[in-house]
Order: sequence, then C-alpha cells, then structure tokens
Amino acid sequence: MTIINTSNSSSIIILILIGICLSLIALITALGNIIVLLAFYCDKNLRTINDYFILNMAIADFLVGSFCIPFYIPFSITQLWPFGSLFCKIWVTIDDVATMTSVLNIVAISINRYWSIAYPISYRKYVKQHFVYLVMGAIWCFSFINFAPGIWLLSLFNNNNNITRSDCSGDYNRSFVYMLIAQFNYFIWPFIVLCVLNMLIMLNLWKRSRKMNRLMSFNQYAKHRERNIGSSSLVTSKDIEDDQHLPSLISSYSIIIQKQSSTITNSSVNRCYYRNKKDSKETCKSLSMSYLSRKCANVNFSPSYDYRSDSLIDYRIESETKISRSIINELRSQNHLNNKKYKRYRQCDSRIIRDRKAARSLFILVIVFLIFLFPYVICAIAITADVNISGIIFEISFWLLWLNSTCNPFLYPFIQIKYRRAYLKLYQSCLKYFTFSRSNHSF
Repeated sequence: MTIINTSNSSSIIILILIGICLSLIALITALGNIIVLLAFYCDKNLRTINDYFILNMAIADFLVGSFCIPFYIPFSITQLWPFGSLFCKIWVTIDDVATMTSVLNIVAISINRYWSIAYPISYRKYVKQHFVYLVMGAIWCFSFINFAPGIWLLSLFNNNNNITRSDCSGDYNRSFVYMLIAQFNYFIWPFIVLCVLNMLIMLNLWKRSRKMNRLMSFNQYAKHRERNIGSSSLVTSKDIEDDQHLPSLISSYSIIIQKQSSTITNSSVNRCYYRNKKDSKETCKSLSMSYLSRKCANVNFSPSYDYRSDSLIDYRIESETKISRSIINELRSQNHLNNKKYKRYRQCDSRIIRDRKAARSLFILVIVFLIFLFPYVICAIAITADVNISGIIFEISFWLLWLNSTCNPFLYPFIQIKYRRAYLKLYQSCLKYFTFSRSNHSF
C-alpha cells in the first residue's frame, strides 16, 4: 500500500512539474511576442516591408502562446479534453490557422527579399503599403480556407462525433486525401518555395560579388595605367594634386617661361648689336633655338620660315601653355570620372553587403523554422497513413511546433541589430516610466 501511495505521489509531482513547465512556455511565448508588437509600435525603424510580415507572424505566435498552449495544458496532463466538442473545433481552427500563418509569413518574407534583390526597380514600383496589407490579410484567409472545411464540414459526413483525445486534433485527420492536401499547402510547397528562393538569393549575391570584384580589379588596373601615363606626360601628377591651384600654377609657369625668354632674348639682342647683320641673324637664331631645345623639348616644332627670335619664343611659349592646359583638363576629367566610378562602386558594395546580411538573417530564420516544423509534419502524415508512431514522439513533435513561436521573439534580435536596438529602446522607455511613477508616488 505504501508503494502504491509513493508511486501515485511521485506521478502527481511529475504532472505538477510538467504543468508548471508548460505554463512557463505559454507565458514566455505570449510575453515575448507582446514585446515584438510593442517594439514595432514604438520604433519607427521597424516599419519596413519585411517587418510588417514579422509583425503578422508575431500576432500568430501571440495567439499560440495566449490561446492554444494554455487550453492544451490540461489536456496534455489528464489525457482528456474537458472543454467540449464545440470549443475543441474552435481551438483546433485557431491553432492550425495560426501555425500555418507563421509558415506563409516566412514564405512572404523570402519572396519579398528575393524580389528586392533580383528586381529592385519593379519592387520599388509595385510594393507599396496597401499591397503589404492585402498580402497580410490574404495569408490569414488562405490559412483559414485550408483547414476550416476539414474541421467544420467533414464532421457532417461522419456519424461518429464522440470527442476523445485523438478527435480533438481535427476531423480532417480521418481523411487521408484531405490531410495530404492540407499538409501539402501547409508544408510541402512552402518548403519547396523557401529552398528555391534562398538558393536564388545566394546565387544572385554570388554573381553580383563576382561582378563587383571584376570591376574593382579593372578600376585598379585603369588607375595604375593612368599613373604611368601621367608620369610620362608634360605635367606630372604632383603638379595637379590640388585642383584649386591649377590656374595659378599655369599662370606662374607661363610667367616664368616668359621672363626667362625675355632675358635670353635681350641678351641675344645685345650680343647681336655689335656684329654685322648676317652674323647677328645666325647668332640670334642659334641662341633662341638652343633655349627652345632645353625648355620645349616636348613640343615638336621645326620652323620653315625665318621668324624673329622673340616671336618664335612667344609662339613656343603659347603652344607649350596650350598643351599643358589640355593635359591638365584631360587629367581633371579623368579624375572626375574616377571619383564617380569610385562612388558608384562604393554604393554597389554597400548594397551587396546589406543584401548579404539580410539573406543571412533570412536563412537562419528559415532553418530554425524548418527544424521545429518538419517533425510534426512527418508524424501527422504518418499517423494519417496508419503508420504506428509512439504517442510520446507525436507529443514531442507537437510541442516542437509550438516552441518555434517561443523562440521567434528571441531569434529576431539575434539575426537583426535593429531589433536589438528596438528592444533596448523599449526597455529604456519602460524603465523611465516606472522610475517616474515611483517618484510621483513617493511625493
């Protein structure tokens, strides 16, 4: 007798502990998704398209934590449904619709992400605020249409309406065809779409990264070639580092050449004054040509006529100034084009980095969701096909499906920094509110 009493007392303690653990799961799920809703309401940085779908998923997860789990706890402990057949249909409907809404919201996030990455122009054109509201409502309607007929209408064609533990999982479990169609809409095609879209997103990012690397390498090669050309030209790159001093550089350069040419011309004229005319012509011409050969080595000029030395020097100075100005203008335009290219490359690079972070966060969200969802779908299809599966395994898979709603509020700040900032801002505002209320009560 004492052994029986001790076994009964230990089983009661275990059931109490199970009830406490399941109640904590329900409380954490509800409070976590309330925090997500409040963060979305308080922080305007969370008003992007993907965040609206996360808001829609948080509403579904809140229904799981506040309605589905609490009413399932007595049923999980006592193995009996104590709330009647009508409430069982309502409970199963809300549970199935809420969980399928979470699946379709993740599919909508993946479609939105792929559309924004692969086709940004059409995405900006068509994806507006009212379009997002329509998609959010369509997700709930499609989830309701998928499960509600099997829950409310199949019972009209069945004579057995007794409510037992197995019956409370929905009347569509008795029909293998309906169960297969419902699970196909619930998991199979969303799973295929998620896999294909994530692969296309990664492929698109890989192609863009390769293209960006090729463009950057070509730009570096072009810059290196421009440096080599600029170093061999008349005006070096050191002379045009500051674009603001280029006009003064040109004017000072021309003034120096004119002064030197005037001095050489005067000296040549003074030397030629004491000689005869024939010698003076030859001497002046030789002096001017020797000066020009030193100062204007880059200008190819061979006079075919007999000009005066001063006019010849002025002409050479003018031609050299024109050539230097043209080279400076060309280098200016090349520098301007290079700056534009560099800015465009920087924008593309930052866009690729941003899309890569978004794709990584989406991939983590999808993987975690599939880990929690996949066991339940396999067990549900197997039970409908009359495959013997342990009740404990099915119960674990059922709770894993709900634990995804518990993990999502903690997963959002882990994969996106803006949710961390929104949670921190919400915590600071709540702390200020409580300190202000305490100070008012103290007075």
